[in-house]
Amino acid sequence: MIVVRVAAAVCAAVCGAALVAGCVGDGTTPPAPPSTAPNVVARLEQALAPLERQGFRGVVEVRRDDRVLVSRAFGPADVAAGRPNTPATRFRVASVTKQFTAVGILLLQEQGRLKATDAACAHLPACPPAWSAVTIEQLITHTAGVVRNVVDTPQERAALLATRPSHLDLAARILARPLGAPGTWAYSNAGYDLLGAVIEHVSGRTYGAFLRASVLDPLGMGDSGIDWPAAEPSTRAVGYVGPATPAPSVDDEFQAAGALYATTGDLARWNTFLLTGTPPLLTPATRDLVLAPTVPVPGMSVRYGYGVQTWRDGKDLAIEHNGGMPGFRTYNGIHPGTRTSVTVVTNLDTFDPSTSGHTLMDIAVRYD
Repeated sequence: MIVVRVAAAVCAAVCGAALVAGCVGDGTTPPAPPSTAPNVVARLEQALAPLERQGFRGVVEVRRDDRVLVSRAFGPADVAAGRPNTPATRFRVASVTKQFTAVGILLLQEQGRLKATDAACAHLPACPPAWSAVTIEQLITHTAGVVRNVVDTPQERAALLATRPSHLDLAARILARPLGAPGTWAYSNAGYDLLGAVIEHVSGRTYGAFLRASVLDPLGMGDSGIDWPAAEPSTRAVGYVGPATPAPSVDDEFQAAGALYATTGDLARWNTFLLTGTPPLLTPATRDLVLAPTVPVPGMSVRYGYGVQTWRDGKDLAIEHNGGMPGFRTYNGIHPGTRTSVTVVTNLDTFDPSTSGHTLMDIAVRYD
């Protein structure tokens, strides 16, 4: 039996997808089939009951063996318009993007176009000599010694966003910054921006076009993407930093580190792929690499893998990642032993979805 416990310091480290510190279907979700265990459903519903009283806004979905146990929407998607959240509402999921980027690299590896053990500079147009030993896998696992963010201040970030940079533009900035000693884990959004540059350089496509054609469309994730401004406004949640205070508008995030938006249903499709290999986007051996607890996080009972973090409790394994940016926070987790998937997304960034996510995961894997 697994009891998931989150390390606060790790949550703080992984929640931010922004540059500065901090951080197809009809959209309906079918009810749980009659054969789904009523005991666990009742317990999950009981755990969700306090959320409305707490002013939670967002969507929660729990599945086991790809059957919906609970799917609930709370609060407004848009306060000014009086539009409620629904299971079809799209949310920005920030650093949950990183596991998609890691899988993109592995797809290119399976195509024979690179190896994760390659020097990253072998797949970038130009690199300083100091970077010659940094590998793609070190970028994936946050052990390359790369700075956390491309720029350091909100003012620098706003100026850079205004230029709508490509990943290759970002790479030039990152490669000009100091490089630490590779080998020690230190969370880095900038490292994932470099991975976006690798994907663009090797594939000959923009990161967004590559992700759409190679990952999102094959998995049926038609309600997901990275171009948030282009998504239909009536389908998007408005992010809030207070009950009625919208978060500052951000038209473009640094894509490979945290630009993805999705519905809970689409994230469940992604989780099903990770749990079962269906659809067969990767070979089983490569998919197992995504889920492997690769690198220890100093001072924590946590390991970081290919865009995900893992905990072990005896023989059980929980795999998850958080995401956070102004106005949005996300928890997305799976438990391979019971094929359980838990997703909590919120458009109120004062709410920590990890707490609810861990409670729901604990219930879902403990009870029939």
